[in-house]
Amino acid sequence: MEAPSQAVQEILAPAHEAPTAYHLFTGPAAYTPLTPWSAWAGVAAAIAVFLGAVLAVGAGMLAALQFRLGSEDVIVQIMVTLIQQTAMIALTLYVATRYGGKAYDVLALHAPAQGLKSYVAALLLLLGAAVLMTAVIRIFNIPVDKNDIKMFEGMFKSEWWWLAVILVGIGAPLSEELLCRGFLFSALAKSRIGIWGASIFTSLIFAVVHPYSIVAVVQVFVIGMLFAWMLVRTGSLRVPIVCHSIFNTLQALALLYASNNP
Repeated sequence: MEAPSQAVQEILAPAHEAPTAYHLFTGPAAYTPLTPWSAWAGVAAAIAVFLGAVLAVGAGMLAALQFRLGSEDVIVQIMVTLIQQTAMIALTLYVATRYGGKAYDVLALHAPAQGLKSYVAALLLLLGAAVLMTAVIRIFNIPVDKNDIKMFEGMFKSEWWWLAVILVGIGAPLSEELLCRGFLFSALAKSRIGIWGASIFTSLIFAVVHPYSIVAVVQVFVIGMLFAWMLVRTGSLRVPIVCHSIFNTLQALALLYASNNP
């Protein structure tokens, strides 16, 4: 029997098999936005998720007052952060399933197209960018506001330091990436602004929500653009989540050491 032609083979091939070999730095991007949300509806839903997390934090603060705990208490700060992150994750997963969407698809939680090597390459790129930004700050003697890390010092000096490391290294990456580059990015990417517009917009949001100095906010924006690049090139939110987690954990451990060894 004569072998089927190439065209017939492509038609008969399973729909989930990608016809293209994706590469991290060359060729087509592996990311495709799979969401039922429009851009404006997605923005509104993301705002609703954020406000929902704020309301959850407010409820946590009221509970703390019932136990006569002040907002300056370390345990309250940790508790509030935990509540905020948990609420953001839960609400993001919820909205990702609305209108017939599947959270796994909407949030791009599939394995990266390039496999394990994409994690290594993306992490090395992130660490290289961090080193480069640090070098630029030192070479040009750009002033760094020490208040950027002051808010964490109390946590890392307390007996709850281990929980603070978990919140910074796992809770923050999960909650921020799922909402920002998972849910919101997909809604914006399929709109008229496209991938580039979605990358810039979500990176701006990512930077603005961090209450740091201008220099630090610029750094967060650059890192946000790198996370967006990782998502687009690998097609998987897992890569920026893992890189974000490792990067935050390294920073947390460095701050932990500095806080306890002045």
